[in-house]
Amino acid sequence: MSSSADEAMCEWLEMYALDGLEEHEKVAFEYHLTHCALCRNQLIELKQVVNLLPMASDPATIPAGMRDRVLGSILGKAAVDKSGTNAKAGVENETPGRLASQGRRAAPSAREAVKEVANSSELSRRAVQTERTVRRSVYWRWVSVGLTAAVIGMGLYTYQLNNRLGALRIELLAANQEVVKAGTELAQANSNLISMNKPTEALKVNRIVSLSPAAESFVSKGLATIVIDGKGTHLIVQAEDLPQIKQDEAFQVWLIKDNQPVNAGTFYPRDGKGALYYTFEPKEYDTVAITLEPDAHGEKPRGAIVLAAGLKS
Repeated sequence: MSSSADEAMCEWLEMYALDGLEEHEKVAFEYHLTHCALCRNQLIELKQVVNLLPMASDPATIPAGMRDRVLGSILGKAAVDKSGTNAKAGVENETPGRLASQGRRAAPSAREAVKEVANSSELSRRAVQTERTVRRSVYWRWVSVGLTAAVIGMGLYTYQLNNRLGALRIELLAANQEVVKAGTELAQANSNLISMNKPTEALKVNRIVSLSPAAESFVSKGLATIVIDGKGTHLIVQAEDLPQIKQDEAFQVWLIKDNQPVNAGTFYPRDGKGALYYTFEPKEYDTVAITLEPDAHGEKPRGAIVLAAGLKS
């Protein structure tokens, strides 16, 4: 059934409640009730009102003495007495008809009451629908506000997370650079260690000179050897019968050229003996000498020469 037909059928509701439909109309409207929840709900309310209508008015009764006074003024008292029984019966017979007529006159008022109830039900239904619409509108408004706040919060969290990720990337890059640097240093250290652990290559002796005491009071003696290998030029100094040193004193070895000494290193003797190994750039040095210094930190000779030898042939 179409929506327009359903709407037309809904208009029969009041007549159905008052039992004013023909039989075939009642059948059609009852079929309409099977799929129209609104009419079913309104019908329940209308039936409650219709059931209360017979009790809405009190039955009309004739006041005592009214019959005698009316008939006495017209027929006289005797006629009233003679015809009392018949008149009473006539009035009693007349009362149901008159009440029926009053019932018929009251019927339109009942229909108006039913229609008023129906209109009230329709207004109530519309009010309920309006209230539900308002509630939905308020609900969705708050849902929208909540969603907006959630989106803003997620945006701020994402922004902070991106900043944190950027900082972590920078820290990770710096850590990687440190790891690369440490790896390079470790590789260099391993290379040096391997180089140190390699067997010494064959040395080529370049020059050997004997070290002589620089003064008669010294009985020391020594030997200076210059050798060459694949790693460069090296000076090996050995000395014995060295003077006894005191506290911070030490022996220093010097390579001299044109009166310009170059510190070749420092050593401390044991039992009057000492030695030194020094790698240098090959130059035509004039002299090699050993001095007794007050400490091991001198950049120029400060003490007396103990042993010395010329390097030129």
